[in-house]
Formats: sequence, C-alpha cells, structure tokens
Amino acid sequence: MTELTVLTPPEGPAVSLDEVKAYLRIGHEGEDSFLEQLIERATDRLEQASGLALMSQTLRVCWQAWPEGIEGRGAYLPVGPVRQLDSVLVCQPEQDPVNVTANFWLNCGRLSLRAWSQKPPLSPNQTVSITFIAGYAGACTQGAQCEVPADLIQALLTLCGAHYQTRGQAGSKPQELPASVVSILKARRGMRL
Repeated sequence: MTELTVLTPPEGPAVSLDEVKAYLRIGHEGEDSFLEQLIERATDRLEQASGLALMSQTLRVCWQAWPEGIEGRGAYLPVGPVRQLDSVLVCQPEQDPVNVTANFWLNCGRLSLRAWSQKPPLSPNQTVSITFIAGYAGACTQGAQCEVPADLIQALLTLCGAHYQTRGQAGSKPQELPASVVSILKARRGMRL
C-alpha cells in the first residue's frame, strides 16, 4: 500500500489568473473567484492524470515494503519530476524512526540503493517513509520565466477551457480529458493515463 501526503504545497499556480482570462478571452473581473478554483481543479486533474507535479512541492510517500527495483535501476517515486531526496526513514509504531537516507540516492528520478549499501530489513509492522521534493518550478509570477514545460502549460490551459465550458452542468467538469491534453500526456513517457 502506498500513502502519499503533501507536506509543503506549491507556492502558487502554474498559470496565472491573467493567463487563463486571456486564454478564455474574459475581460471582466466578475468570475475571478470561480476561475481561481477552476485553475486549482484543472491542475489537480492534470497532475493526477500525468503523475507529475507542475509546481515544486514537498511530498512524503509511505510504503509497507521496499519497492521492486530499489536495489537495481531504482524505484519510481509516485510523483515526478523528483528534484531532491530529503529523507528515507524506517518507521515503527511508538518508536523513533531510523534515518537510512545515507543508503540511498536519486538516479534519474528513481530512488536507488547506493553501491555497497544494504537495504534495511523491514518487519511486518515497520514502514518506509520517503520525503522528497518534486515539481518543475517555484511560483510562476506574472512576467517571470516559468520552468514548467510549455506543452504542460498548454495542456493546463486547454483543461481550464474544458472545465469553463462545462460549468453549470451536472458534475461541473468534463468526463474525459480533451483529446489534445491526452496527446500531450501520451507524448511524455511514463504517464499514467
């Protein structure tokens, strides 16, 4: 079982309110609050569909057992791109966690056991807790260069447009991702669609 927790959320959205308003050709402020919620929903949906974090955030994943590949090429963490490994802890109820971070490193975004290190054994009541930073960029402010790839920004704007078009309908969100968004995500290897 994998449990994922956001410890430090992103500082801001990958697209600004002004960018979304320009994309949707909205020239008034009457829907600003709704559009901010729409950006958040579209970002969540895109991140869930792709397994990516658009903006930098600190996450913790807990595993009941060591994942396959940890001793070889490495194990993929559930959200990418992984920018930094903060800690790897072996946890047991009512005891201090054991820090085993020195045994691991990031290898092309995968958690790997260092050469000549051993994977700590886990008893049935122990878990592995990994804290890491994932995401393309810090807060994107108006006029600042954003590190989120242009194709993902386009996918996010397209998804905002799809959500905007279905506002007021049952469920208030499109049932399927727009074809252009699916094409962008399929072009990126390792996506979970």
